[in-house]
Amino acid sequence: MGKRRGDPYDRLEGDLVTLERVDDFERLFTDFQRPEIYDLTGIKKPPTRVDFDEDVNVDQSLVVWDVVPEGENKSIGYALYVAYDGPPYFAFFMFDGKLDLDLVQDAALLMVHAFFKFTEEQRLHTFVPQPVDDEIDARLVEAGFDRIEEHPTVDLTKEGAYVMERHTYEAYYGDENEDDDEAAELDFDE
Repeated sequence: MGKRRGDPYDRLEGDLVTLERVDDFERLFTDFQRPEIYDLTGIKKPPTRVDFDEDVNVDQSLVVWDVVPEGENKSIGYALYVAYDGPPYFAFFMFDGKLDLDLVQDAALLMVHAFFKFTEEQRLHTFVPQPVDDEIDARLVEAGFDRIEEHPTVDLTKEGAYVMERHTYEAYYGDENEDDDEAAELDFDE
């Protein structure tokens, strides 16, 4: 998303969660020495301090938010935007290993809105471990993501791949230049 800190996407508020951009570099760097976290960002070994600083602070090709549920003050995981490992994508790392689909859905939509509002990129991806849970697949498709059936760099036997195109985003949520009130989120309970 490429802007300096203090930007509108540093804190994103949804109905169920708030995403607060992590500004503690040492905590992030320490956490990103763990394979279960750095693997999510497409790297095969722990990042060096110099490379990590460049990704997080200089070119901001890695943006990490704490996922804080409504009414709580403690993070339950990380929401990640990655733009250095192929096409831009988002991912989650939950500290307890459990995905609350309602919270993750709310957080994902916050990142989708921020991505299309604050970048000029045409596509946002996400990747889900195989086998993809039917409920996760249904929520992604309902939100406007298309399943990718073939991908040159992704082993689709290991990951389900999804993409949202800018034109699809605008059809689902409205043009990025419209008032935010007009960009309504989908209600999956109907």
